[in-house]
Amino acid sequence: MSLINEMLKDLENRKRGQNKSTNNILQGATSAQYFRAGNGSYYIYINISVVLLLFIIAIYLVVKWHPAAKVAAPAVVNTITQHVASSPNPTQPMPSTLLHAIGITGNKDYTRISMYLNKNAHYSISRNIVQNLLILTLDNTQLAEPLLPMNTKNSAINDVQVANMGSQLQMTVHLNQGIEIQNVELIKGQEPTLTIDLADKNQIKYSPAILHDTNPQDNASLNQLAQAETALQKNTGTLEKVPQPITPEQRANFDIQQAADLSQQNQVPEAINTLKNALIENPADLAARQMLVALLINQKQLTQANNILQQGLQQVPNNPALTKLAAQLAILKGDRAAAIAVLKKVSPPLADDPDYYAYLADLYLSQGQAFEAAKWYEQLTQYEPNNANYWLGLAIALDTLGKAKAAIEAYQNASLTGGLSPQLQNYADNRIRQLRG
Repeated sequence: MSLINEMLKDLENRKRGQNKSTNNILQGATSAQYFRAGNGSYYIYINISVVLLLFIIAIYLVVKWHPAAKVAAPAVVNTITQHVASSPNPTQPMPSTLLHAIGITGNKDYTRISMYLNKNAHYSISRNIVQNLLILTLDNTQLAEPLLPMNTKNSAINDVQVANMGSQLQMTVHLNQGIEIQNVELIKGQEPTLTIDLADKNQIKYSPAILHDTNPQDNASLNQLAQAETALQKNTGTLEKVPQPITPEQRANFDIQQAADLSQQNQVPEAINTLKNALIENPADLAARQMLVALLINQKQLTQANNILQQGLQQVPNNPALTKLAAQLAILKGDRAAAIAVLKKVSPPLADDPDYYAYLADLYLSQGQAFEAAKWYEQLTQYEPNNANYWLGLAIALDTLGKAKAAIEAYQNASLTGGLSPQLQNYADNRIRQLRG
């Protein structure tokens, strides 16, 4: 019995050992499995952390370097907007200033260069004394069309060259020896004109800038400064001088001569613009006003011509030259009677303006007032007996009045005096034969 009991106990102990081993094995397996499961989660956490870190870095870089991704503060946006609004649009550049023509007028002592622009322009001028050059640069300026040849004869200029330099226009002027810049002015208006006045240094008085702080009575000092001036000119090739301004009379002569030259070159709009600028500077310039009205009449700009003429007549109501222009405007409007009335208001001495009365006599004759015409033609032939046109006018007036004998004599005087056109000469000869029968 005891043996059986001992065997049973032994079996039971073995069974317990197996269960314990089994439990140990299961526990080991479970631990190993748990360890492996924990290891996988650890790697997953690491991978997720790395991805998140890279994602954060990517967002940071995008925000930092990409302007569109920035969150701009309102103050920055306002500043940028204001700056853009006040700045020129680079895709729409400012229109260029156009240079239409260049005029050169005057003589070897005084010469004016006039540049006709369509609007104001920024310019700069440099002077090279060694090479005797004047260089004018106009910013944002182009030629409107190829320039006509410029006549520099009998002027202070040897040669003029104009060239486009990108967005700039550069004019290089080769001056004659001893010529200085006297005045530079941009005359503003609807069609601005940039003028450069040149003059012989012996014809103008100027003071070198280097002498401004010296005592004119100190001869020794003046000699030293004169030597310094010579050295400065020799070494640098440049010397700043302060010229006296051009006189109104000189400027008026420049304007009128320039307008006449431009008109002869068929640049009538430029000539008109020059004379308008002259009147802006000096409204009392009668010669400029007279030439301007005459040019406007020739261009059939009668309303504008009349306005400018009336302004002149308000200043000098009895001016014969302006009165004749007023009569001419009346004729162009088809009112010869009004033209006669205008001329009768002014009575200059015949010796001062015989053409004034010849004009009046012609109008009388054209209106059938032969007696008034004959009266004035007779006075004209007495004053100027060698004028064939006066004799012919008297002959026609007498012929119209039926005074054949006196008319034949007047026709003969007109024919013998000479100076008639072939057509008028034939008319006089034919009337002599017809009146003699």
